[in-house]
Amino acid sequence: MKKITICLCIVFCFILLFSFKANAQHVRGDVNLDGQVNISDVTTLIDYLLRGKWGDEPVTPGGTEYVNLGLPSGTLWATVNIGASSPEEYGSYFAWGETSAKDTYDLNNYKWSNSRNKMTKYCTSSSYGTVDDLTELDPEDDAAYVNWGGEWHMPTLEQMEELVEECYWERTTLNGVEGTLVIGSKGASLFLPAAGYQFGGSLAEVGTGGTYWSRSLYTSRSDCAHYMYFNSSGEYWDYNVFRYIGLPVRAVHDSYEEPDGDTDKDGHVNISDVTMLIDYLLSGRWSDEPVEVELEPEYVDLGLPSGTLWAKWNIGATNLNRHGSFFAWGETSPSERYDWYYYKWCKGSNNTLTKYCTNSEYGYNGFIDGKTELDPEDDAAYVNWGPSWRIPSLSQWQELYDRCTWEWTGSSQKVTGPNGNTIYLPASGYFQDFCLGNGEIGCYWTSSLYYAYNDACYFAYYWSFVKGDINPNGNRFPRCAGLKIRAVRASQN
Repeated sequence: MKKITICLCIVFCFILLFSFKANAQHVRGDVNLDGQVNISDVTTLIDYLLRGKWGDEPVTPGGTEYVNLGLPSGTLWATVNIGASSPEEYGSYFAWGETSAKDTYDLNNYKWSNSRNKMTKYCTSSSYGTVDDLTELDPEDDAAYVNWGGEWHMPTLEQMEELVEECYWERTTLNGVEGTLVIGSKGASLFLPAAGYQFGGSLAEVGTGGTYWSRSLYTSRSDCAHYMYFNSSGEYWDYNVFRYIGLPVRAVHDSYEEPDGDTDKDGHVNISDVTMLIDYLLSGRWSDEPVEVELEPEYVDLGLPSGTLWAKWNIGATNLNRHGSFFAWGETSPSERYDWYYYKWCKGSNNTLTKYCTNSEYGYNGFIDGKTELDPEDDAAYVNWGPSWRIPSLSQWQELYDRCTWEWTGSSQKVTGPNGNTIYLPASGYFQDFCLGNGEIGCYWTSSLYYAYNDACYFAYYWSFVKGDINPNGNRFPRCAGLKIRAVRASQN
């Protein structure tokens, strides 16, 4: 009580001195939501204290607890699977688009298939059934909405991507159950049990793999839907599988129900809200929105003879533990699909190239420009991170291999330079139709066109490693495929 009283007195004094005014929108510290930050907010906090309304229990929309992981979207994740009463319980298994569990999971008893095994709802191609172009589950087919009601629903593909990319994942056990702990930027966490999946009447990967449905259809194959997956090698948000398979569901809630007095927006009302008022007042950081720290590109000097500086993380990564985005060679943003039809520098096939072509046999209408290195405007590092950054050339990768020590650790390569500094290269796999080799293979673009073998210029050089074995050179990959990018910059000397 003494600590709280002292804190409140300090807040009282500072607010009297500064008399801050807020903008029209709700700001941190505006406890009573009157559009201002002043002495009335302190008295509201005192009122809460006297009435015993302080507490660490989170608000629970729909009667089910959520975790506020501090995600940029504000998405709240449920603490348990649907059908479970505790975080470590597996809960129920659902076919995609079905809202109740069953004994067996196969195409014959799937709700949205007919006698010809074609899809009758959620279909974008006549090859797979009746086209309706629905790509997200309707509420009545969403297991979270139907079973829990309110604002609960199954996560979208984007929400699963955010969970994987913005949080730290750590394999662990809870009450003897294998799973993973997902830790957000504020330190809050949730536990996902490795519940596996159900095919036919049998369970698979229980205790080793976690599979969780999204509400998003896999548009390239309408008989499949996206799901999130983790195992001992890592965590992946962009997998897809047949819709009739039985997977668990971890629901999400989009709207944050902020309790009065929750200044730091962690879902609790306690002493930390008072200390945050003091901190914000002293630092002058009152604002309309929570302060969000963006990951600025950083580099590591490995002591290489060329002076080349290597980025700490891949382009598209939002924290040190994430793998970043996939890019086709010569494209500067992630693609919807990674094939020749979607590739920027051709007319739909590998022999209709419109840029970076050294052989007219592969150029559109005989096109040839002789370019063998990416122009800055087609360099994802230059475009996304600024003019100091580039995609490394083949020779820069070769130097990294020749001059550094490579050591497999977890699902990454630890690369130690001559001066003892290190970087980590995640084994993020590659993307063609779907993600392959995640956790096993590392594939990184160079800036160099491949033209040594019969001038097959629809390839580009890339650097790869497979579970500790580094392939030092001569690797080529179709330019339309999705690979990761680790950027470099010149020496700062």
